[in-house]
Amino acid sequence: MGGSYLRYVSFPWNDYLYTTVAVSTGINYASGIADFEKEKSDNGDGSRLLHYFAPEITFAAPEDKSKELVIRFHHRSGIFGLVNDTGGGVQYLTVGLRFRF
Repeated sequence: MGGSYLRYVSFPWNDYLYTTVAVSTGINYASGIADFEKEKSDNGDGSRLLHYFAPEITFAAPEDKSKELVIRFHHRSGIFGLVNDTGGGVQYLTVGLRFRF
């Protein structure tokens, strides 16, 4: 996968709850295609190569930004035929904890 993130970190409430908003975009090559992604595709096979888009928001205590709650939306698609015209793709929401070392 090749992609890049842009992250905004200058919220006025960061002294109370450190918050960031980011977006990633790029090309994604999947080693396998999930059945539900194949079912959504126009050809029934899906595609390994699709566009990847992932906005996220994070929250952390201002005194320890190394531990943060992450909410991210993952999206793979052909961008209306720009990358791939097989249709399909998939999107899902994830929530997790990120520990920075």
